[in-house]
Amino acid sequence: MPPTKRRAVKPPASKKGKKAAQDTEDDFFLASDDDEKNNVNEEEEEEENVTETAEQTRLRLAQQYLNKLRKEEDNASSEDEVFKGVTGGKSDDEEEEEDIGVELKDRLAARLKADVASAQGRLRRHLAASVLIPTSSSEGYIPSSIHRGHRLALTSVALTSDDRTAFTVSKDGTLIKWDVETMSKSVLARPNAGSGSKPKQLLRPSNRSAVSSSSAAAASGTKADWVAPIARMGSKDALLSVAVSSDGKYVAAAGMDRKIHVYDGKSGAFVQSYSGHKDSVTSLAFREGTHVLLSASFDRTVKLWSLDDRAYMDSLFGHQAEILAIDCLRNERAVTAAHDHTCRIWKIPEESQLVFRARDAAVDCCKYVTATEWISGGTDGVVHLWSQMKKRPVYTVRDAHNGLPFEAVT
Repeated sequence: MPPTKRRAVKPPASKKGKKAAQDTEDDFFLASDDDEKNNVNEEEEEEENVTETAEQTRLRLAQQYLNKLRKEEDNASSEDEVFKGVTGGKSDDEEEEEDIGVELKDRLAARLKADVASAQGRLRRHLAASVLIPTSSSEGYIPSSIHRGHRLALTSVALTSDDRTAFTVSKDGTLIKWDVETMSKSVLARPNAGSGSKPKQLLRPSNRSAVSSSSAAAASGTKADWVAPIARMGSKDALLSVAVSSDGKYVAAAGMDRKIHVYDGKSGAFVQSYSGHKDSVTSLAFREGTHVLLSASFDRTVKLWSLDDRAYMDSLFGHQAEILAIDCLRNERAVTAAHDHTCRIWKIPEESQLVFRARDAAVDCCKYVTATEWISGGTDGVVHLWSQMKKRPVYTVRDAHNGLPFEAVT
């Protein structure tokens, strides 16, 4: 008999092999599930990382602002409702819903207009229809008084927005902080002050010998020791301008030493001095609502300083003679007056300027009235009202002070 062929029989798979194969399949499916989850997470992250367009951002911010205004108006209306219930009037629940909606829209519209005008520096508050000059018989009349603090002539005064604190500078190089109500004063000192020439302190004669000595000195043609020297602009310590920020945080003073000295408006502590001008600094102005300081100088330049960053920002050129005054409101524009018979409007972001020429005499001072109008005073005593839309003055008043030159306009 031929030999029979035996079929090869595969050995049965061991339990370890089955378990390994099952683990491999599980790992495969788990890996695929992880990939799917990762893809989903990546898609979600991509959706979250999608940036908003400028229009969407404006819409979202406007919606948030409107919601905030609605909450404030709702709180105000609820207070009015309580007040009406106390006084016996009709409550909002008794009125029709349409009237309530119209009233709310009107209040929101008025609030939005006021906020926009305030942001643009065009907000006007109507205080009174006329001004009455108080007399001694008027109720609440406060008589005028004289308070001395400086040894030489004052050159500039700055008042805080709440009218409670005043700052004055003088040719003697001192900066004094005044409490307007009590007229108490405190001198704000700066380091390295007094390096220039300072006048002698004024001393009054207390007896006849002092008087006789002064008369003898006058007879001999010499001055007595107690006579104060004549105020001169040549002193390096003389301060010519002072300005305070709208929130009262910073006070800046500058003058003949070509530096700008910054103080803390609350505590009076010295903060820092800024140098950069090549000649005397004649005028300072803060941009309203910010801590950006503008300075004008005899070196014919206007410089911008950031007191928050404590750094120099930019220089503006254009005047052909010494700049005597500068003013700025909330907008990024400034007006300057100079000895070259011109006023200039500086458009700071555009880095351009508008020239307005006063043909009579040099312009000594200027002050904004509105965002597009300002007044100026010259050495011939003429007051000009200017508009940004016209090259010539809109209105002129001659001999406003009997022909005497102007020193400042507020």
